[in-house]
Amino acid sequence: MSEIVFVSAVFLLLVGAIGFYLYSRIAYSERKMNYLESILIDLRMKAEMEKQRGLVPPPPPLAAAPEPLAEDDAEEVKDDKAFYSSVIESVANDEKLDATEEAVDGVEDATNTVPSSSPDYDSMTRDEVAVIAEKKSLRVTKRMQKAAIVNLLRESEKNTSAMTETGKDGGAPAGTATPFPMEGAASGAPIS
Repeated sequence: MSEIVFVSAVFLLLVGAIGFYLYSRIAYSERKMNYLESILIDLRMKAEMEKQRGLVPPPPPLAAAPEPLAEDDAEEVKDDKAFYSSVIESVANDEKLDATEEAVDGVEDATNTVPSSSPDYDSMTRDEVAVIAEKKSLRVTKRMQKAAIVNLLRESEKNTSAMTETGKDGGAPAGTATPFPMEGAASGAPIS
């Protein structure tokens, strides 16, 4: 009998706690809604009062024809044109770099021949040369200067051309990276 009383008391406490929780949530929601309603009423009243006083600003005028440029503005436009033309040139250079990278990637696919000439690394920026070196699986650090990266690329090209000319590639097909660095590899970098 005492167990039934205990279970019923626990049940009543649970029902009471759930009821209190729901009541408090509903009361909180009602307060929130009342607060939002009062804000909206205040805004509406303020708009009506300004309308009655004539304080409502007139609607903005339609867009007028542009005024002629002053000399300072004309110089800014020229500077902007120079900036945009330099951006267009850099995009064109990036496209040339992409074409160079595609050529480097596609050279060793079907044939085992070496390209007749290497890209002109001296005309490229350090970042462009670093991208090409990374595509060739060469190790490039942030502290390396452009000249060091170019030397690394040229040594890699010499090693690659020497491997394809002799036909000895350590058992791996020409154009693939060997699992272990070969003799003469530049700074322990894998030869690709």
